[in-house]
Amino acid sequence: LKAFGAKDEDFEIRVNDRREMREIFEMHNIKDPEAITTITRLNDRFHKISKEEYISELTKITQNEESAELVHELIGAKGVQGELTRALSKLGINNVVVDRSIARGFDYYTGTIFEIFDTSKDNNRSLIGGGRYDNLTSLFGGDPISGIGFGMGDVTMRDFLETHGLLENRVPATAPTVIVIPNDASQNIEAQKVAQEFRTAGIKITVDISDRKADKKKGSAEKAGAKYILTFTDGDNTFSLRTLKSKVADIIGTTAELIKHIK
Repeated sequence: LKAFGAKDEDFEIRVNDRREMREIFEMHNIKDPEAITTITRLNDRFHKISKEEYISELTKITQNEESAELVHELIGAKGVQGELTRALSKLGINNVVVDRSIARGFDYYTGTIFEIFDTSKDNNRSLIGGGRYDNLTSLFGGDPISGIGFGMGDVTMRDFLETHGLLENRVPATAPTVIVIPNDASQNIEAQKVAQEFRTAGIKITVDISDRKADKKKGSAEKAGAKYILTFTDGDNTFSLRTLKSKVADIIGTTAELIKHIK
């Protein structure tokens, strides 16, 4: 996120620890492993249900309303101190909070678990989540090997970048250098032949064969991160090369001449 220009206030890293949570449950006389698993899954819904509903469901599990009230109070209280948060602070990572409602629904997590949240009210959601596991590999017949895993979504990440205006001036890694814009469908085959010449020369290029108007195609080319657009001229075997986001005059030439100019 920082590599894209995100600021600390744009996102929050929320951490919890499965071991600590088990100790907390046992302090409140909740020691049955199955009950602890059920409560962990309930905590994953902590912010999605009302206090009354949470305590009601927790009371059914613990058979003790007083314990349920205390656990709810503890889960809802965010903290900022801890060995992990202090270590991260030394590395310059200060937007970390302890959030005991973080559960990460998978049963194989055994230690630290975390989620990264967008703090914008327009996109307040989890972006990345994961945690530590010590016994996961043994489920597949191997020796227990400790590790950390995480998952993320491409759509959620794009939503984050768009929400905070971090895509506006960034050229996608997959952006073509040149986009060929035929005047009409009759030029599509010739446009593909031209594109092949540029590709052979090592230049990333694509052809817009959509049936949209030329102005629309040119606008899309700029949004796609292309540096140039190439259009057909009235002359034989010559094309027009326009440098986007620049006042430089269009260059007219053969494909060989334009390839040489770009390179």
